[in-house]
Amino acid sequence: MSTKATFTLEEWQILRDAPHMVGMSVAMAGASGLFGTISEMFAAGKMIADTASSDSELLRAILDRDELKASQDNLRAAAKSQETSKLPEWVLAEAAVHCRQAVDILTKKGAHGESETYVKFLTGMANHVAEASTEGSFLGFGGERVSAKEREALAVINAALNEGNASATA
Repeated sequence: MSTKATFTLEEWQILRDAPHMVGMSVAMAGASGLFGTISEMFAAGKMIADTASSDSELLRAILDRDELKASQDNLRAAAKSQETSKLPEWVLAEAAVHCRQAVDILTKKGAHGESETYVKFLTGMANHVAEASTEGSFLGFGGERVSAKEREALAVINAALNEGNASATA
């Protein structure tokens, strides 16, 4: 099993930050309004909490309380330099980069099966956040479970994860 010591500081930051980037990118893609966005962020938090007790030593290390705080601090600092109106596009682009790099890192340096476990976690995170609230509803009526913008974000995340797999095995 891989541990934090298996990776360089930069590699570890990519592995650690990617889940948060994925969750944020999908949450920011939808037009859920305040309560929907809160539901989506709670969904991301629940996914992290549920996975923090996983069988995967790597995921447990990435989702450790101190690592979560470090990731949040790192992402907050990076986001401050971005123009607010372009923040959703920036977060999605960064999430895609992190996904590609993380899969590449784990394929090259991770223990057997860790890349697949990590991809499954990130995919689950993205889907869980997208499905957490109804988009475009009025007082809870109508709307759709996953908006077109969220589907676009999911497609970008999935493509990046698949590209990471393809480039790592090439």
